[in-house]
Amino acid sequence: MLAKVSGAYRLNYEIVLKTGEAVRPAEALTMQLVREKPMVPVPRNVLSTYVQESDGRGVIVMGKRWTKPDQKEAYDVGT
Repeated sequence: MLAKVSGAYRLNYEIVLKTGEAVRPAEALTMQLVREKPMVPVPRNVLSTYVQESDGRGVIVMGKRWTKPDQKEAYDVGT
């Protein structure tokens, strides 16, 4: 079951799926580029990107490991 977290869906404590009309594969590429800058908070991994044929909504599947499920960081995904 998907847990909705601030505009994203947390699949588990390591994987986050982001979807929406404004989500595009270029966003995942941008995250990969800025990940190299330590002051910019981005997911550790971009696992997949695609656009749904049914409605044209973009999807980004992201991954980050949280040490504990109750960390505030785990609930701030997508903000």
